[in-house]
Amino acid sequence: MATLSKYLASDILQIISDLRGESSVNSDAVRFRAIDRAVTDFSTRRFWSSYSLINQTKTSTGAGDYEIGSTTYPYRPKGLNEIFTGGTAELNRCLIVSQIDYNNLYNADNSVQACYEWYDVANDAWKFHINPDTSGDTITYSYYWQAPAVTATTSAVYTPDPDIIARRALAYLYEGEDEDKYTEMYQLSETMANSWDKIEDTPNVGQTYSMTASTNKGYGEY
Repeated sequence: MATLSKYLASDILQIISDLRGESSVNSDAVRFRAIDRAVTDFSTRRFWSSYSLINQTKTSTGAGDYEIGSTTYPYRPKGLNEIFTGGTAELNRCLIVSQIDYNNLYNADNSVQACYEWYDVANDAWKFHINPDTSGDTITYSYYWQAPAVTATTSAVYTPDPDIIARRALAYLYEGEDEDKYTEMYQLSETMANSWDKIEDTPNVGQTYSMTASTNKGYGEY
């Protein structure tokens, strides 16, 4: 089995087969779909530190709009964390706001240093729009991503605990078979996921946590 937070779908399939008492690993398509649903649910339920990709860079073309994420690390909605243009000093930071807030700010001052995320439905891609955008500048940004699709035994499954994904996937499998087992396994996966909430929110030894945010992400003032 893999270590740290990157596993293979085959690792999760093994756990599922073990929990069901099967003598060999079952890799039916329905199990891949269950794992895919489980890891997608887990990766998007909160902004986990393990799903944070920091200091990504692009060279500005002056177009103003840029795609976020990749096939390996697909962007999740509301996942833009911070963004800088032309350097990474505080004066280079772009304010992250909603599109409506951006329009208000831009109409009041078209030199405002701000950005917003938007979904390009024609190209099925999440993008951010920044202003001002000077061609040749380095754009540095950080974002939260969600789990990529699980379609084969070699597909990567990113999770701090593979048992959470295995038990959630198994709950989906039980959903159409045994209501009691479905409820039991679903609740167990929830309990295990919630335990990671506590770990996520606990500071490291010697670490100080701040209760403020450096940007307004469009939900109100932080």
